[in-house]
Amino acid sequence: MPIKIMIVDDSRFMRLVLRGLLKSMDIDDTIEIIEAGDGSEAIQKYFKYNPHIVFLDIVMPNKSGLEVLNEIKSKDPNAKVIIISAVGHEELVRKALKVGAIGYVVKPFHPDLLKELLHNILRGATNASKESQSTYCR
Repeated sequence: MPIKIMIVDDSRFMRLVLRGLLKSMDIDDTIEIIEAGDGSEAIQKYFKYNPHIVFLDIVMPNKSGLEVLNEIKSKDPNAKVIIISAVGHEELVRKALKVGAIGYVVKPFHPDLLKELLHNILRGATNASKESQSTYCR
């Protein structure tokens, strides 16, 4: 069964970068990638495809990443959502983690960081990764 990963970002370029990075990872299972370009589309696709992991931008049209996170977590408390955003304000990080994000990555990030996050989650970690300069986790 493929691992379903949803990438939510209003930047088509960032979705392409993340897609390429995820496809290049050394993972035993097949990865199926679902993309959404705004908050409303993200919510619709989340409940249609039930992805295992979501990489979610904060600043997007229609609904912000925090609004999307709130809605997803209110209906699926076990959702695994990692915020990936250029906005690294500590208050937003705290809000995202309080709502239920399992990690927060600040753009730009090193590709190895994303690989580490994904491998940790697939191994069943409750946090996305250990803290680093560009990652905040519970």
